[in-house]
Amino acid sequence: MASVIVGAADVFDPQFDARVIPVDCQGGTEKGLIQAAASTYPDAVRYYKSYCKLGYLKVGEIVEFAEAPNVWFAATRVFHTYPSRGSWILSCCEAIARMTKDRLALRIVVPALGSRSGRLDWESHREAMKFALGEGRRDVTIYLSPPWNVD
Repeated sequence: MASVIVGAADVFDPQFDARVIPVDCQGGTEKGLIQAAASTYPDAVRYYKSYCKLGYLKVGEIVEFAEAPNVWFAATRVFHTYPSRGSWILSCCEAIARMTKDRLALRIVVPALGSRSGRLDWESHREAMKFALGEGRRDVTIYLSPPWNVD
């Protein structure tokens, strides 16, 4: 099982081998971490928007692009103004755990998916996220960061 540490971590800190950015399935970049990612990883965000425009990204999935393999986009909701669902968040966490099985990434940071703009209660879904993420490879450490003011 992967080691899951709950604590404050900056998704954009270069010490991490991979980072998860919560997104919607429409290619929205209006607010949240995706807005910040647009300036840090412009090529990856451009590919994410194109992928959405083609209708490929489905809620509950993770997508990465060869041009930015250290940025993983987690589709936590259908549209940026719609709320997330716990089942979608858990599907994203399970996908993250699967992705660790064949990766060299040893340190991954995951924000509190669905907790801010997605309107899910962090306290009620933190343990489920922790469990799902823990199914990853043994030599992987996942930093699960609590919500912070991003809106």
